[in-house]
Amino acid sequence: MNKEEEMIDLLRHYRHDWLNDVQLLLGYASMGKMEKVEAKLKEKMVEANKERMLESLAIVKTALWIIQFNWKYDNFRMDYQIETNHNLSKYDDILHQNLVLFMDTLERFTDKMELYTGVIKFIKDANNEDATLVVLSFSGEFLDVDLLERKLAEIKEFSNIQLVSSQDKLSICTVTLMCS
Repeated sequence: MNKEEEMIDLLRHYRHDWLNDVQLLLGYASMGKMEKVEAKLKEKMVEANKERMLESLAIVKTALWIIQFNWKYDNFRMDYQIETNHNLSKYDDILHQNLVLFMDTLERFTDKMELYTGVIKFIKDANNEDATLVVLSFSGEFLDVDLLERKLAEIKEFSNIQLVSSQDKLSICTVTLMCS
């Protein structure tokens, strides 16, 4: 997909979501449920602020990948948190490449009928104030957790790989990338 097509696709998804929100707000307003209108508007303001914070990291490719994530990956849902204000522009290409590689690897160990939930966090490194850690974590029922862990360990940019399993077959897969 070329850049123009990708932009139209992004706008199409945004417009769809925006129209759904407007329709919901109109429904609440027509029923006189102004507290629900106010709550929904506050939720949208929080989302817009998160996007602004993501944009301030100056990681264009990575930000676009994050914004489009829930539209592109059918059985994955991801949220994001920004807890740093570092300019990460020089890490954009490598971040984007490794996040795509992570998802390509992870998808091979998932059941297409299951929903996997995750979060990507951009946080200041407690040991180095000039560094940012990018921590990506997903939970769900992964197939062959041991092989997944070995495949992720082959990706040299991941500084920390953790796969924690619980008794109910759910696992949490977490990887960390360092920008310093």
